Amino acid sequence: MTEKIIKIVYFHLYLSMNTLLLVLLIFGLSMLAMNLGLILKNKPLKKACGDSPDGCEICGGEPEKCESNF
Repeated sequence: MTEKIIKIVYFHLYLSMNTLLLVLLIFGLSMLAMNLGLILKNKPLKKACGDSPDGCEICGGEPEKCESNF
């Protein structure tokens, strides 16, 4: 009886470990794909309007324009 319980516990641990590894692999591949897209486009990262006191090319320092564009 106890051997059967031990086998069941090992089976569940095996499944949960495989699921964890699969999720980590998917996250890793998605991060790699995003980084490759960024590298291949060769564009610098852009700031949001709220990060700069000068504003951005959309609003020119007027946050109302940014809100109306979205």
